[in-house]
Parts: sequence; C-alpha cells; structure tokens
Amino acid sequence: MLNVRLCKGKSPKRIILDETLKISTILKLLNKPLSDNTIVFSTKNYDREIEKILLNKGVKIYLAKENKNGYINLKDMLRKAAKCNISSILVEGGAEIFTSFIRAGLVDKIYLFIAPKVFFGGINTFDNSFSGLKSIGNINLKFEKIKKVGKDLLIESVI
Repeated sequence: MLNVRLCKGKSPKRIILDETLKISTILKLLNKPLSDNTIVFSTKNYDREIEKILLNKGVKIYLAKENKNGYINLKDMLRKAAKCNISSILVEGGAEIFTSFIRAGLVDKIYLFIAPKVFFGGINTFDNSFSGLKSIGNINLKFEKIKKVGKDLLIESVI
C-alpha cells in the first residue's frame, strides 16, 4: 500500500508511473483514504476510462513527456513532482525502473536489504535487478551505514 505501517509517522505521497493507465483500479492504495494521497504519472497515450475511475477515487493524474522508448521521461516527471512540493522520492520497483533512474543520474542513495534466505530455482532476482546496469559500467558506492533491521541486513550507501 506504500504507506507507513510498522511505526508512527505521516504516510508519504505515493507516486505511480504508468504510461498508459493500465493500473488495476481495485488496488488497496487506490481506495480512500489512501487514494487522496496518490499521484499517477502517465503519458498522453493513457486509457480515458481508467482516468475517470481514478479521478473519482481522488487520485491525481499528471501527464509527463515520453522518452525515446515511450516510457515516462523521469526528469520531466521529477520537475512536475517538485511543483507539487515533493523534493525526495523513494523508488520502489523492479529492475527496469531502478536501472532507468540510475542510468539517468537521478539516484543519490541506495538502500539494499538482504534477507537471511537462500532461494533455489525460479527467477534470479538479484542478477535481474542489476543486469540492466551492465551497460553503465561500474558504480562506485560509499557505504554509510550497515545495520540489522529485524532479521534482515540493511546497507545504506551513496553514489
């Protein structure tokens, strides 16, 4: 639901990137009261029916320019987020979105959680998460903090 649950605090605005508005409208984060604190960025090629549903739920929708691949132009999206008084964004997503932010030079900090589990078979998530970065070359990280969070290990680093 992209909100504060395990401690007290104000939930941040949630930003969803969806080029064509194909998002499922039954997601919990799109229901009140969470929807009032949710922004969806899309491109001009969005689904008008989904737009109506989201607007009725209180979701704010902003259009961003497309990049050469038809995805949301991240720099344009960040400029528009700044106009909404958003100055810091925590990116939670998959390999493609992480790679896009790093490749565009828009990341200044990485939080890496390591769970004490070993999985066999299936998708090699760690390799897939960083495979898109091979074309970038090396990324030099400066470890700021390493701490235990529950049973997991959190590594905080700056780029």
